[in-house]
Amino acid sequence: MIEKRLMERFNLELTARVSLRNRAGDAEWINVLTSNICAGGAFLQTRHPFPVGVKVNFEAILPLSEKNSKAKNALIKISGVAIRREEQGIALRFDDDYEILPLPESVLQ
Repeated sequence: MIEKRLMERFNLELTARVSLRNRAGDAEWINVLTSNICAGGAFLQTRHPFPVGVKVNFEAILPLSEKNSKAKNALIKISGVAIRREEQGIALRFDDDYEILPLPESVLQ
């Protein structure tokens, strides 16, 4: 099988959460686990019935090497759209706008 992806994928299991608007228009946050992730998207392990085409907000905590940062973790915040649904979860395509913020240790406790 020929790999068609333009960006390298990493098999990272990160604790993350995804929000989408419920019928009342409120943000509903769903806890998920990533299977793999790249700059362009991610596959999320979840049984939640996300519809294909739904816009979502994605947040994940990424552990950092102490050599590279004073913070031990970073919070990644990015929007995207669900492009595929499988029995094990959903595939997201990320938008171009994102934030990566240092996360103080006190936030995780």
